[in-house]
Amino acid sequence: MIAKQLRAAGVRADLCATWDEPLRAAMTEFLILGSLRESMFLATLIHESARFTALEENLNYSAAGLANTWARFSLTGQRGGPPNALAHQLARNPRAIANEVYANRMGNGARESGDGWAFRGSGPGQLTGRNNFRAIGKRLGIDLENEPDQVRDVATVGALAAACHWYDAGLNNLADRGDFDKVSDVWNIGRPTERIGDSIGWADRLAAYSVLSGMA
Repeated sequence: MIAKQLRAAGVRADLCATWDEPLRAAMTEFLILGSLRESMFLATLIHESARFTALEENLNYSAAGLANTWARFSLTGQRGGPPNALAHQLARNPRAIANEVYANRMGNGARESGDGWAFRGSGPGQLTGRNNFRAIGKRLGIDLENEPDQVRDVATVGALAAACHWYDAGLNNLADRGDFDKVSDVWNIGRPTERIGDSIGWADRLAAYSVLSGMA
């Protein structure tokens, strides 16, 4: 059934086969059961992973892309301004960009530690930051802090990490209320907001959810 749902939402047939059993097992373990929970969870992962084709964050930004995304890379100090010298220095260097933008956040060390790259967005749910890798790994009994590549490289681990993060964020309860917007807010922004549709990729998330919920 999960493979059929993924296929209906535009996931390639080979990837549907790869992810069917890992997702089924992870969703069962973390009680992501029933049409609302399943539809919202799968729609979230479908968007976050570009339909399961991207299991690590794409950080291959141009200088202009950096300035449009982060104020620190703009000459004006606000997003959208001309790129500054740092943006030009880091452009098209994903490792350096990750180490810069994720330094001293989410439990990561300084730029020189390499934590930003090691704990970049990973797996179908884009798990990010040393703290999250440590916490989810502890919950799963897997040492993700010292072996973060497992989230990116092993489907069973990536699925479990996403499902565990969903469960711990209380999203089963939000899904039961049918509040797709709040679910998207918590997953993408970290908290619910009053504005509808302000999570990144809102339209794509909603499109996938509309397909999946229509199959219930």
